[in-house]
Amino acid sequence: MTTSLNCFKNRTVTLGESVTNATPVNKKIKISTFHLDKILGIIIVLLIGFVAELLHTDYGFWGVIVIFIFYLFKNDKLAMIISFVTLCILKYGIQIIQYGYHIGYVLLGLFTALAIIFISLYNGKQGKKIKYLLYIFYPVHLLLLYFIF
Repeated sequence: MTTSLNCFKNRTVTLGESVTNATPVNKKIKISTFHLDKILGIIIVLLIGFVAELLHTDYGFWGVIVIFIFYLFKNDKLAMIISFVTLCILKYGIQIIQYGYHIGYVLLGLFTALAIIFISLYNGKQGKKIKYLLYIFYPVHLLLLYFIF
């Protein structure tokens, strides 16, 4: 009895697949819907980036693109590293071309790109709980920087 049911299920699945694959309209709709979703997603990210730039938010377009790249390559660390370093080179390279060479842009680019080392070491697990230490550290280090400079 079980084998006859499995045989019936297999034939039904095969028949359904052949009808779906034989209909060119269904295939085109699936492909175009898939691409349409990706294209709309990219357009939305670009629009959000331009709005962030127009509103002069922290990091502007750059911040939105970096978040998108991290989301896009969340399962591929090598692609994440390569794309992030490439974005850093582009961002600070454009600034050097725009404003002229300055060691500050080179150092900013270098240290921004080096941050990917720590980002790529993240293993998906929560670290030690030092919440209250950070509540104290953050305002204290800002006060120290204020008095130093």
